[in-house]
Amino acid sequence: MSLDLAINYVDADVEFLNPHWTDHALLTLVFKPDLPTPSGPGLWRANPTYVTHRNFRNKLAQMLTKLYDQEIHLSCSSPQILWDMVKLRVKQFIRGYGRKHVDWRKQQLAALQRKRQRLLQSSLPTSFLTTHLPRVEQQIQVLQEETTKIAILKAERTWREHGETDAGYLKKSATARQAQRSIPMLWNPRTGNHCSNREQLLDVVHDFYANLFSTEPICSNSLDRMMSHIPSDCRLDEADTDFLTLPFDLQEISAHSSRAPKSSSPGPDGLSYVFLNLIFHHKKYSDLVLNVYNDALSKNLFPSSWLETSVCLLPKKGDLTSLKNWRPITLINCDAKIYTRMLNARLVSVISPLITPHQSGFMKERFIADNGLLAQIACEQASVRQSDEVGLLCDQEKAYDRVHPTYLRAVLHRFQFPAVFVDSILGLFYGTSMRVNVNGYLTRPISLGRGLRQGDPISPLLFNLVLEPLIKSIIYSNRIQGFSPPSLSPHSSASPVFGPSSLQSLKVLAYADDLLIYLKNAEDLAEVQQLIQCYNQASNAKMNYDKTVAFSVSGRPHPHWLPALQEHGITKWHDRNDSEPLIYLGYPLATSSAQKKVFQDRLITKIKNACDIHKQRLLSVRGRATVLNVLILSTLWHALRVSWFPQRLLGTIGSICREFLMFRVFPPVSFDVLQLPLKQGGLGVLNPAIQQLALQFRWLTPLIHESNPTSLTVRWIGAHMESMATLPLLDRRLPFIFPALRRGLLHEYRPGLCSILYRAFDSLFDRATVSKNLNVPLDQPPQLTSDFCLSLPLSATVSWSAQIKPSVQHSFDTVLVKNAFFFDPVLQCLIPLSSSQGHSSLIIGKYRILKLLRWIQSGECFGGPAN
Repeated sequence: MSLDLAINYVDADVEFLNPHWTDHALLTLVFKPDLPTPSGPGLWRANPTYVTHRNFRNKLAQMLTKLYDQEIHLSCSSPQILWDMVKLRVKQFIRGYGRKHVDWRKQQLAALQRKRQRLLQSSLPTSFLTTHLPRVEQQIQVLQEETTKIAILKAERTWREHGETDAGYLKKSATARQAQRSIPMLWNPRTGNHCSNREQLLDVVHDFYANLFSTEPICSNSLDRMMSHIPSDCRLDEADTDFLTLPFDLQEISAHSSRAPKSSSPGPDGLSYVFLNLIFHHKKYSDLVLNVYNDALSKNLFPSSWLETSVCLLPKKGDLTSLKNWRPITLINCDAKIYTRMLNARLVSVISPLITPHQSGFMKERFIADNGLLAQIACEQASVRQSDEVGLLCDQEKAYDRVHPTYLRAVLHRFQFPAVFVDSILGLFYGTSMRVNVNGYLTRPISLGRGLRQGDPISPLLFNLVLEPLIKSIIYSNRIQGFSPPSLSPHSSASPVFGPSSLQSLKVLAYADDLLIYLKNAEDLAEVQQLIQCYNQASNAKMNYDKTVAFSVSGRPHPHWLPALQEHGITKWHDRNDSEPLIYLGYPLATSSAQKKVFQDRLITKIKNACDIHKQRLLSVRGRATVLNVLILSTLWHALRVSWFPQRLLGTIGSICREFLMFRVFPPVSFDVLQLPLKQGGLGVLNPAIQQLALQFRWLTPLIHESNPTSLTVRWIGAHMESMATLPLLDRRLPFIFPALRRGLLHEYRPGLCSILYRAFDSLFDRATVSKNLNVPLDQPPQLTSDFCLSLPLSATVSWSAQIKPSVQHSFDTVLVKNAFFFDPVLQCLIPLSSSQGHSSLIIGKYRILKLLRWIQSGECFGGPAN
């Protein structure tokens, strides 16, 4: 031991350690370094492991019974005051129990370790040791497990896996949440310098958030104008309003409490859901609990503890000395979150008709990839048209934190939410106070005059409602053209089955505060800016134009756009000449091969680095498989829903995955075996190549089974496929049955959306799946026009025998029916050209056509598509 360490040496000991962790004993050295404490005490949190102690549950139940009989039952105070008193007594009880239990656990562990040493050093018979020693070691293990769980809670991370099979547990343990949680330095706008002193940090944070959550005057005219964009028929009906205001019952309250995460961070009172469950299930407190929650809904009355919150700061990208780059997450008392959870569960079931499909966040049957796919379709369409539309990726500054209560009330009333519901929401969100946790120390209380609490279950849906007037104003504006929908190809438009496209222009897409706006020309831009300005004046919102990015939808440079954009303060521009792709909601909008390669290379590097990091963890092979599926490859799964990755790239990723799984494993196992289910001797590792195809199920299923899909995304996919057709289509699903109709749509190196879906279909579905769902009966020849039949490839009109190889069948993809036959209107059938005009009439594919005719005569194949 060095002299520097020896000065701070306190004690040493050798202890028995849980054999499930290691087969070694633990050598403990205790030092007392003379270092300053980096952080303060923070917030007190009740130890949720106490709930597993039968003694704790029994004593708590006795305390609650005594409290009710002697005080609650006899008190004339309001339910809100009584509820806060109950929580305070429970908190005091837990603290007292905890102090006693910690002292007992330390003493018990030390006593058990000494007892074990005495047993090992004694000369007792082996039969006696084999009976008593395991019993002592088991008691030590139980106490060590409890100590470890407490250390995990304090450290806010895990260092040991729970069997390495729980995906959520592993993902949570792998996230370095403690990194950058502390704030070493901040910019002080008062002095113009950086500060690191505790008092100065607290003052800077207090002043910043006091200013952020202070309301600014709003324009009543702008507010009225924004409300006018909500149509009169876009309202909740009477059944929905009645549903929102139904009284809560104990079963509903208990259900939402039980489903909540057991390890969820509690609010300032320190009581997590597991402790509240014990109170909810105590029979004497049923009426009190019901009164508290129903008064909150119907009378706008809350316990005072519901109106006090704490805020922790999480880092975002950018300069972390600026508080603008820290995200405030509100820690709300769990009993208050149960209330907003119940409101959110009701709201999510009635809100969808009010929100346009252009918002895809936090609602049933809506998905983030919908927006990503629509953006990808727009890029492909613009590239084919060589059009000059642009997109705006708008950045809203502190979008959740700037929502004005008057604006929120007006929006909710416009949608005809019941008054008691509106009053309850606003009473809970505004006029309350919060304290920010800075390195374990709390700021002075800050009054909340505006904003939606990030961390509250109902905030995302409320923000959807807040943003909806702006979305509707853009969509319904006749002055904004946006991005035109796919036009039917000349072949498809000639078909009698399809008329003009019913799709409206794509003008805006939104996911939470991520806003993508499409512009046709400078007039669109001017109108959008006016609407955004009106929205800002009505709601206190603020658009950050320094971070807003304008991009060419087709990828082509558009220098004529730059002056108009700069006039409105938008200086960031992106097109195919940029080295990196534009990222929208995690999906790459790559408009050049170079950009696509940059994204793919970066993704491979990210996966490889993640594998290298997790190699250092003491994970079993099964644990590595879980980490690989749910954590390391999660970014890949996200991108594969919209983007196509070549087999070469997926093969490289597969090799990296196998190397990670087989790290220090001998003999190595093939990747094919690792992909097998556990019951078949594998690890259930997901194959990237197969997963790429499987992730297209979301688009293929409604595309194939629905003749008139209601999903906006699927309708755009169908229109996109029709517009790309090079041959007549009676139904957009025909190319799934007839591969020959896909001519020109399959690209080996730069596959588009059509190519992705066709390849996925060929691997996942049978052609009969589509055939039986078509609205064009293929077994009724009169339904197929002669022009349509003559324009089909020969391979699409022939049923082949097994003797004819697929390669030979595919050779007829390039020969059309009209190259071999003509239509006789009298006989109403197809007649070979060679029979009436001789072989000289066969200009294209002469010898292949003659061979096909011989096969038809011999019965080796016959006319009509195979099902």
